[in-house]
Amino acid sequence: MDKHPENRLERRKKHTRSLLMQATAELILEKGYDNVSIQNITDRADVGRGTFYIHFKDKEEITWEMIREHSEIVTRQMDEQLADEVFPRKEYLSWVMFFERSAATRDFMQAIMGGKGS
Repeated sequence: MDKHPENRLERRKKHTRSLLMQATAELILEKGYDNVSIQNITDRADVGRGTFYIHFKDKEEITWEMIREHSEIVTRQMDEQLADEVFPRKEYLSWVMFFERSAATRDFMQAIMGGKGS
């Protein structure tokens, strides 16, 4: 499947979304989910408040988008790494990878899901 090359505007939008999500992740780890505001995020990302709302409806949407993207990346990596494995070994290794990845992102997930916020 041939994908058209991104133009300058598409690259800039992608970069801005990335800055916003990175800022959100950092702030959640530092302050806890409940203590992070849109203003904190835009200040950290060095973009205007209106720019945030061009990309996301609210803090919940950006957080779920980060989780969704993370999940897609992990799933893609697992599919690639385990492509040659067969059941039941493939299922076993999938769970091992899942728990390893969960351990690697423990602080962030805990901050989102309860350790430092709602």
